Amino acid sequence: MNQGHLNGKRILGRKTVELISRGLYGQGSESTTSIGLSISVVTNEQGHYHPESVGAFVGGGYFYTSFWVDPKEQMIGVLMSQINPSNSQMGGKFKIMAYSALE
Repeated sequence: MNQGHLNGKRILGRKTVELISRGLYGQGSESTTSIGLSISVVTNEQGHYHPESVGAFVGGGYFYTSFWVDPKEQMIGVLMSQINPSNSQMGGKFKIMAYSALE
């Protein structure tokens, strides 16, 4: 978010932000996402199960931690939990509730 700036200071390089926020590797013609630098980038809203906008990037980690950044909506979401195995529906529900709160 903010093209790598925080409180007026650059914390991520311009090229780093470009590489993070675009998909580098497609996943097939039916896919709604592309793989970037260890994250997934939404490339097509049609048929995409979650409410992120095109250009949003999403990542996750072990024990069901996840985040998303949606520049179009100026929104960042972070979910930290301790669930293993991570077959919970909590992340999807959290994201839907967050987007539902937008005006």
